[in-house]
Amino acid sequence: MLQETNWTFVLPESPYESFRESSLVFFTYFTPVIVAIGLFGNIVSLIVFLSTRMRKTSASVYLASLAIADTSVLLFYVVPDWVNRSLTIISPNTRYLFWELDGICHVRLYLGYVSRLVASWIIVSFTFERFVGVCYPLQTLQRHPKRVLVLVCVVCSVLLLYVPFLSDSHTYYAGVIKCNYNLEYKNTTFILESIFMCLSFVLPVVIITLLNVFIIRTLYIRNEVGMAITKTRKKPLEFTFILFAISFFYIVFHLPYFGGWIRLQTVNNPYVTNKVDLDFWPYWDAIMFIVKPIYFINYCSNFFLYCITGSQFRSELKKILCSQICAKITRVNNDHNNVGQGRPLVHQSLPTTSSANTGQTELSV
Repeated sequence: MLQETNWTFVLPESPYESFRESSLVFFTYFTPVIVAIGLFGNIVSLIVFLSTRMRKTSASVYLASLAIADTSVLLFYVVPDWVNRSLTIISPNTRYLFWELDGICHVRLYLGYVSRLVASWIIVSFTFERFVGVCYPLQTLQRHPKRVLVLVCVVCSVLLLYVPFLSDSHTYYAGVIKCNYNLEYKNTTFILESIFMCLSFVLPVVIITLLNVFIIRTLYIRNEVGMAITKTRKKPLEFTFILFAISFFYIVFHLPYFGGWIRLQTVNNPYVTNKVDLDFWPYWDAIMFIVKPIYFINYCSNFFLYCITGSQFRSELKKILCSQICAKITRVNNDHNNVGQGRPLVHQSLPTTSSANTGQTELSV
């Protein structure tokens, strides 16, 4: 969030200084692991959901879009946040990064905010799609996921247009340049940041929880009356289980960060005079360095949830991997066969000219 600048304010005499340093080390070395796993998992998930068999369903369209949104969050929010906060360990002499300069910093902050808000509302849209599919199955053919996703992206982009105008590059202690909110608009920023958190977490959680309750109730009633699960209903039901997993861990991974954000927001409130002791900022600085990576896991965990809960996802992933491996083996065999054509004996040693040609063929592969 824009108001996280206070986390960098540390009092050397605080007894929590060692706690903060340990938390910063954890944040520094654990976050890049999350980013690497997340980028890999999201790209693989996108490939699977856009495959010929999977992309025909509306649920696959939502999940493919979620993979794109999660990747955007990792690139435009997680990576810059990790580098900025880990500079004291990674490169203590660095005073600024190119994405903290005027113009670039505004675009980066805007994309980071938009991608997080879009990711949350894609989950809401997917939940509503499953709600309609389970509770009102006859309405399935009337849904248009691509139109819904375009509407989500447009609305989120418009709602967050204030971010570039309320942010700016500032020079902090030791000449460090960072992009943050403009102090001239502190009161306005506080209100808009609170609204953003409500739109990106509180409201989505309420909607997701209510819709999932209705879905579970409908499935329970159908089970009680003994309705059989046919092959045509098995596939949508599998996506429903994927939804439950995504929804549950979305809430679990967000809650610790949300709790820390609430505590800091009460102190940052410009309308109330808050007095904190000397140990407040070092302590909560350390706490946020711990809960933020947990929050980041939300954007890299979906691939594993698909593998665990989605048999069709696993099946399609195996087919893609097998096809790629088989295609590579076939190309290698064809290359060897082309090299061996015209030779009287396969096991004879190749002459010098043939060796040269073979080397050229291998390089072209």
